[in-house]
Amino acid sequence: MQTKTLLFILASIITTSAQAWNISVENDPNWLKNLDARPEVYGEMSQFFAKEKSPETKAYVESFIPTMHTKIVNEAQASVEGKIARSSCSSSSDISFPESLTSKVHFDSKDEFEANFIKVATYDCLGKVNINKVFETLMSESYQRKAINGLQSIKLNQAENQTCVEVHIFGLGSSHYCVTQDILRTENQYIIHSYNDDNIGSPDTPIYFKETITVITQLPSGDASIYTLMYARGPELSFRGVIHSKIEEQQASAVKFLIEGSK
Repeated sequence: MQTKTLLFILASIITTSAQAWNISVENDPNWLKNLDARPEVYGEMSQFFAKEKSPETKAYVESFIPTMHTKIVNEAQASVEGKIARSSCSSSSDISFPESLTSKVHFDSKDEFEANFIKVATYDCLGKVNINKVFETLMSESYQRKAINGLQSIKLNQAENQTCVEVHIFGLGSSHYCVTQDILRTENQYIIHSYNDDNIGSPDTPIYFKETITVITQLPSGDASIYTLMYARGPELSFRGVIHSKIEEQQASAVKFLIEGSK
């Protein structure tokens, strides 16, 4: 189980796409908060409870996704506002394993579902680069191939803002999933939000829920920064110390490639 968990996490941290995105430029401070999950997101989470299919699990899935969305958006907005308000940019990383995310109801499968979440929150200073170039690099296939270990393929559906990624690492297994992203461009930021909405075939490491917010900011100093917050539920988590170190290792490598590509 440890190896499957590592594959799921390393493939999930960096998943974006390239080329012709549909980008919103509306001036709405509630844009991120008002995004709704597509039916497919509910369907993928429901697969965890497929053996039960009770009214209790159905109601839980229907409440969990919007509740988590509000929680994640509030956390991301507060964190980014605090970090960009500082006089100088300071990188940080928070990798943790929250074991309880909601408290309204309790039953065995619900508690098991929430007990195996991973949270990754990172903030990285990129130096004096332009956020348009950072965004272009982050969303490029060439960057993805460098940043994601074992990447086999990326399939883009630009009309739907969807990216499907297939990853295989010898000895660990495979993951094949899709995310759909919403993107907002403001005067000094790109805000990218995504949900996992499909597991293709029968992958070794299915993703039942994954919500990610990425914020690229042009700071007053002329530097750029990138913030990412991800909550995800895939395989059961074990050997958490190993997972923590592997995530830090991949994150450092991904940021290095991002800075190099953005110059």
